Amino acid sequence: MVKSMTGYGRARQTLNGRDITVEVRSVNNRYLDCTVKVPRTYIFAEDAVKARVQKAVSRGKVDVFITIDAAAADETVVAVEPLARGYYEALTRLKDMFSLEDGLNAVTLAKFPDVLTVTKAEEDLESVAADICAVLDEALAAYNAMRTVEGGKLREDIAGRADTIEAVVGKVEERSPQTVAAYREKLLARMQEVLQSTAID
Repeated sequence: MVKSMTGYGRARQTLNGRDITVEVRSVNNRYLDCTVKVPRTYIFAEDAVKARVQKAVSRGKVDVFITIDAAAADETVVAVEPLARGYYEALTRLKDMFSLEDGLNAVTLAKFPDVLTVTKAEEDLESVAADICAVLDEALAAYNAMRTVEGGKLREDIAGRADTIEAVVGKVEERSPQTVAAYREKLLARMQEVLQSTAID
């Protein structure tokens, strides 16, 4: 099967709250040269992407473009810091020392600095890389399908040119005996002219 080295494939999926788009395009090149452009946050997936491309493509200058919208996947974690216990114990002592009314509750504690912290949940890097590669596989399938179609067109073009060349060669072979005979006659006539002119001299 003939495949063109130029091709393009695109795929888009939403997996685990991430909108992932992958584009694969290539041009002719003697060896495989793969470049991956991915958001800095997901640079950890670059090696996995290159390995996937190497399995699907043997030659060509291949560019892989990956865009990821992870807004829906962002999870936040609210943590209670150890400082909260210190605030509670200090406020309890103040209440006892000065016979204050009991107004201490969770809302009061939460208002103090650094009692609660909000952080972004850590991502499962292997899971994210697997999601990116799943979309990449779909883009590579579309890319290879296009290369196959283009390869078929190239094959038809080459076959057509080969038929034309074969037809021309056939015509040359048909005329070859006539051409040789005509050339021989011209050569003999020329030799006779030369011999005659030599004899006169």
